[in-house]
Amino acid sequence: MPLLIHFQEAKELTRMYAACVKLQTSFLTILSSPVHNRFQLLDKA
Repeated sequence: MPLLIHFQEAKELTRMYAACVKLQTSFLTILSSPVHNRFQLLDKA
């Protein structure tokens, strides 16, 4: 049943890709958050 194995692999790859996208999205959210901007202003002051 090679097809089943490929399906499992595709599912794993999809899960990994989704995790990477989620991580990247949360990272960008943190970077663009107002709290981060306040810290930057404090550093410059």
